[in-house]
Amino acid sequence: MARNDPMMHALQMVQLLSGNTFYTVKELSEHLQLNQRSTYELLGKLRDSDFFHVVKHSGHTYGIGHDSPFFNNIRQQIHLTYDEATALLYVVRASGADLNSTLLRHVMGKLSKMGHSEAVATTPMQQQMAHNQAQLFQAIELQQCAVLRGYQSLNSSTKRDRRVEPFAFLPGNEEVRCYEPEAGQCKTFKLSRIDEVEVLDLYWQYREYHERLFTDMFRYSGTVQMHVEMLLGMKAHQLLIEECPDAAVHMQQLSDSQWLLDANLCSYSAIGRFTLGTIDDVQVKGDEGFLRYLRQMATIIARKLA
Repeated sequence: MARNDPMMHALQMVQLLSGNTFYTVKELSEHLQLNQRSTYELLGKLRDSDFFHVVKHSGHTYGIGHDSPFFNNIRQQIHLTYDEATALLYVVRASGADLNSTLLRHVMGKLSKMGHSEAVATTPMQQQMAHNQAQLFQAIELQQCAVLRGYQSLNSSTKRDRRVEPFAFLPGNEEVRCYEPEAGQCKTFKLSRIDEVEVLDLYWQYREYHERLFTDMFRYSGTVQMHVEMLLGMKAHQLLIEECPDAAVHMQQLSDSQWLLDANLCSYSAIGRFTLGTIDDVQVKGDEGFLRYLRQMATIIARKLA
């Protein structure tokens, strides 16, 4: 298929926007090798279609909602019901297969992400978390409010009920993103701190305030993205790929021994540790915030070694 084929550009844009990363028009244009006017036009066509919910986030970044009719139709075609998932697991367990094998743990993880944690869970604590997860999946799918009974907040050292509008799970499905009307803001809640989830017969009222989190290549999540750009030698490139396989999509090979890393991150923590550990094989180009962070860390290290 030709690179200037409109269908190819549309499919590539859907692939980019349907992940956990949000993109600016400039970033989309660079990925698609289009001018920004053409990118805006393509975004408009997707938004006007009946298949995709194109969402504009803070910082002028875009994504496609996972509640889009296109994805819902696919899920209906391939999604396993609870009974089907339970039957599959019964056959696996009856076969005497090693449930701790890499392959079966991978299968269990996929079933969990599809909302079948209750079928996968074995201990009472896992079963309670799985039940809460299933309830939250239901609330998100039906766009309903929920009460997180007995939620333990470590920040305020309190345990109380929280009425929320859950709208997205974070990677791994162990945390859920919700809008809390009482606080007037979006928050992230850990499933392990919830006693019980009660789905209410009340639909979302604050959808326009649902702010999804950007998840970076190190699996850090946040609403603020920080740009990092650096040159990597062969050793640094290989170490980063081994530590963080998702980094590969953010790197461009410049020569046989040099790569350019250009990525948006939610935290300098992980990339900072990596940079300081491979400082002899990297050249940091920006941004200024990251350079400032590295100088501060270098000062702390020098002080501790003095």
